[in-house]
Amino acid sequence: MIKTEIIEGIRRGILRGETLREVMMSFYNAGYSKEEIEEAARAWQTEQMQARMPILQPQTKQPIQKTIQELVVQKQTLSPQSVQKISNYEQKRTLISKKSIIITAILVLILLLLIGALVATFFFRQQIIDFFQSSFG
Repeated sequence: MIKTEIIEGIRRGILRGETLREVMMSFYNAGYSKEEIEEAARAWQTEQMQARMPILQPQTKQPIQKTIQELVVQKQTLSPQSVQKISNYEQKRTLISKKSIIITAILVLILLLLIGALVATFFFRQQIIDFFQSSFG
């Protein structure tokens, strides 16, 4: 017997963007039997296929050419601007890369200053030693 809670869970998981396999694994990990999950998944897929299949109308006497022309007109009226963006991932990615470039530049500058201080210490070590001896001793 198919549990409606599994079918509803599959529907909700798919709406959240998970794959059918991921949803099925989460039910399996939750303790449901493999057979119940597979049966519910088949029932869900059957529902989806039936929802996508057009209802067959009886044959009309419209010429095929007219139907093709209507489809062409419908295709031309669809604009590429009707595509909806789902997320701002690309925009966020560019903001992160700008921040990371600034942070990287600051870290490189600090590294160069430290290397400069190390080189100066190496070349002027005797003067530094003399300075500290005269100051503290």
